[in-house]
Amino acid sequence: MTIIIGVDPGKHGGLAIYDTVLKYYTEVVAFEKVTYPEVQSLLKKIVDRGLVAYVEQPSPSRAGEAINRARTFGEHIGLITGVLIGLEIPIRMVKPQVWEKGLVPPLLQGNDRKKALKRVCQERFPELKNLITLDTCDAILIAEWALQNKV
Repeated sequence: MTIIIGVDPGKHGGLAIYDTVLKYYTEVVAFEKVTYPEVQSLLKKIVDRGLVAYVEQPSPSRAGEAINRARTFGEHIGLITGVLIGLEIPIRMVKPQVWEKGLVPPLLQGNDRKKALKRVCQERFPELKNLITLDTCDAILIAEWALQNKV
């Protein structure tokens, strides 16, 4: 495997492509800035390079979570996994509790949790400062988790 793809499939998610040979992130994109056909085109260019996508697994809905939010997340995870499956890219699902372990206090929720993860990402990857947003930080950290854990 030479390419690791971290995917936060939410509406405000993104993907991060890490090249283990070059040892840097070749692409970091927020889903709100690109269409799924553009994501597919991007992935087609590297599909023959031995890659694996690590996709954040949806958590069960929390009490009080809006039904529309859960439905939207479901649509987005379906679209991105459809693109990956169509390109025959292996997918490994990873729970947020697994890849987030030790990064932020477990009781942080919602926007506070997302902001804390963004700060962690900025501290770890200052060279990506222009690419790290609330939309892309989870994808970068998921790819990094996969790289560090050699899964």
